[in-house]
Amino acid sequence: MNNTRVVTWAGLVALLLVCFAVGCSSKDGNSGTDDDGTATGEGEGEGEGEGEGEGEGEGEGSTDPGSDGHTVGIWYSTWYTIGAETDPKNLWDDWGILYVPRTLGEYKVYDSGDPAVIDEHLEMISEAGIDFLLFDLTNHVGTWFIRERALSVCSRIVLWNATHPDRKIRYAVAMGATQWSKDPADIEGEAGSVWDWFVEPYGIENYFQWNGKPLLVANDQGVRANWVSLADKTSSDRFTMKWWNGGVSADSIPEADRGDYIGWAFVSGSLPNGEAMTVMPGWDNMKGATPVDRSLDGVEGEFYRSLCWERVLTSNPKMVVINSFNEFAENTGMQPANTDALPDTPGRNKWSTPDFYWDMTKEYISKYRSLPPP
Repeated sequence: MNNTRVVTWAGLVALLLVCFAVGCSSKDGNSGTDDDGTATGEGEGEGEGEGEGEGEGEGEGSTDPGSDGHTVGIWYSTWYTIGAETDPKNLWDDWGILYVPRTLGEYKVYDSGDPAVIDEHLEMISEAGIDFLLFDLTNHVGTWFIRERALSVCSRIVLWNATHPDRKIRYAVAMGATQWSKDPADIEGEAGSVWDWFVEPYGIENYFQWNGKPLLVANDQGVRANWVSLADKTSSDRFTMKWWNGGVSADSIPEADRGDYIGWAFVSGSLPNGEAMTVMPGWDNMKGATPVDRSLDGVEGEFYRSLCWERVLTSNPKMVVINSFNEFAENTGMQPANTDALPDTPGRNKWSTPDFYWDMTKEYISKYRSLPPP
């Protein structure tokens, strides 16, 4: 790995991306992608830029906390493919996803790398008052077709921020090799890759920062303690680290650590604390875990309302992370969608209207942002 790259190289690349993007229509499908839809962000892992990351988080790029003292993020999936010639997989079919999202004015599935779709999502997310996307790269940050589509989103965010200076959106990465390997060294390896692929090429000002550094979310599941004791954490020390577990509850996370966990399934609802709380409408991973019903006491959306957002309003944390915009495979998504094909079972509930959960989300974000600063 070449370590000779300097700080100004990242800034130059980001500037070139913006200049190129501004010269293209936001719907022309060219900016930030090759003809096959893959991202054209500066190369894969050519340099770690030793010592560069921690000092650049200040100023324009810093988003901790938001201007009103509150910050909102949302988990975002980039693995959807629809069977293009260059990528024959159709993951909507392969994974048996029955949701049909509203896409560009009609109900249809989409490719996560489609610039027009990305732009529509950014408009919705900005309008809702959400500050950053949390890319779900938890299978492995290097899974190529998911990563390349995430990089396409980065390119569109660079353009968005250049053309919407008062409505900027950032992004961060959640990774997860350790859920299989249980090797804390994999946190270091993936952290280096995130820096090379997601921080440097697009400019650190576009990557979401917390406590003065870019935010990185790693899988715990017994690995965190061993990672803490690693002698060399050069790559991960560039980031503010937070964590996710497959299932999170009051019994599984010490109260003092609750603000460190922002995913995945909060099976008993949001965990009150003053740092960061996660909200989700329901969950069914389709792999044997006990589903989390979106209804509570027979009332649609009551788990999301009473056990998540109402707890947020009581605790008034600095950050809220929403699980998720479009993780339909595990049934946490809330992007407006037709759910007529769903079986209407716990965790896979039908929605009374396509916008039911998105409208509730926007309503509660507004309430949260109207609270006094924490």
